[in-house]
Amino acid sequence: MRPASARNGPWHGPSIALLLYLGALALLPWSSFPPFPWLHENAQWSDVLVAAAAVAWLVEQRREDVEAPTLAELALGLFVVLAGLSFVFAPAGFGSSFGDFVGAGELAVLAYLTSRHRPLMDANAEQVEMPERELTGQAS
Repeated sequence: MRPASARNGPWHGPSIALLLYLGALALLPWSSFPPFPWLHENAQWSDVLVAAAAVAWLVEQRREDVEAPTLAELALGLFVVLAGLSFVFAPAGFGSSFGDFVGAGELAVLAYLTSRHRPLMDANAEQVEMPERELTGQAS
């Protein structure tokens, strides 16, 4: 799943979407630095990076063929639809907010990006392991 521009030419490293995704994962534990009270009481920098990673992934995939969604991707879509319905039809004062709905959507985006970046991360790990095998004389 390399970017379309890298398919025909040499590939020089991970995509911008992958770097933003990994940055979002690295920042998940840092929930209080810096606070975003104007966005949502639990918002954090990783939220911004997840959104940026999703946009970057969409830009990188614009020349790719559209694949049929997997069962897991359909389940993620159903999760987001049900979260939206819950937000819309929840009784007033029930404690649901638009930020909660956005958080549910972000979880779905994070899961989707994880499934899409997995083959790319496996390929990068294989490229790193190959020179080590050559140095130690191990056969593949």
